[in-house]
Amino acid sequence: MGIKHPRKLAEKKFREFGGVRTGCGRFGDRWTFPDGWALVVPEGATPGHVAHLISEARERYGSRSGKYFAWRERDAPRLDFDRLTASAHAKDRLALMTEQAGITAHDMLHALQLPERVAFDQKYGSWVWVRGVLAVPVAVADDGSAVITSVLWADRDLYDQYPRETA
Repeated sequence: MGIKHPRKLAEKKFREFGGVRTGCGRFGDRWTFPDGWALVVPEGATPGHVAHLISEARERYGSRSGKYFAWRERDAPRLDFDRLTASAHAKDRLALMTEQAGITAHDMLHALQLPERVAFDQKYGSWVWVRGVLAVPVAVADDGSAVITSVLWADRDLYDQYPRETA
């Protein structure tokens, strides 16, 4: 049994990867992803062409548990990277993690652009973007501005491996 509606399948899969349809015209649907990557699904796309595009996106964004790709909580905010800043604490944490494990600002931004999951931390009232070994809490204001409040290890074992100095 073949794919009846290739563009509908593309829509379903691209949304799982965090994609947003940013245009629709005579050439097809334009999709933009959280890291700025964009592609067009042509109007008359064949099932094979769509499968190739989905495969490209899967390779780029990875998979999570073989079922969902780049999962994010439905109501998680989209970050405006032009209005994103980092607190002094977050900069200090990143510097320490760079010294300890070679974590870079690029790694942190990668977690924010292509999270494996995004969750809300009730205790601190902030969203946490998680990818790989990093968890990046961000306080998002109603006006769309946002502040990276810290940079954390995503796994308790990493805290044991890379401890912070105690005061």
